[in-house]
Amino acid sequence: MTPGKEFQVTYGTIAAVTDIAVKITAEDGTFGWGETSCSTSMFYFSGETQASVRAAIKNMAPSLLGKEADNLNLIHETVKYVQRNQAKCALDIALHDLIGKQQGVPVYTNYWEGLSQTRCQCRIR
Repeated sequence: MTPGKEFQVTYGTIAAVTDIAVKITAEDGTFGWGETSCSTSMFYFSGETQASVRAAIKNMAPSLLGKEADNLNLIHETVKYVQRNQAKCALDIALHDLIGKQQGVPVYTNYWEGLSQTRCQCRIR
């Protein structure tokens, strides 16, 4: 978003967006970044605020410690009852970034095609 410029969406005008960044670090020090937007002007779209997303991330974190970062099905199952989709999206992006780094390929490639054959050894710390 260009600073000082508003933009139109179907439900109104958005004047400012503040993102929340999520960093997930594996035991070996490799990390992945994810982010989500949840400004007060977007509340009508997602029903989520920065405070609610931060709280959801804080609540999810303990249940993810020690999980295999590349076992996305288990992680998704672990957080499926969390009501804040924006928080889960940021987590998911961070996990994909982490897995891509562990695999040595960028996220935008089809790195996940090899996940069933190649497992990276990392746990979330």
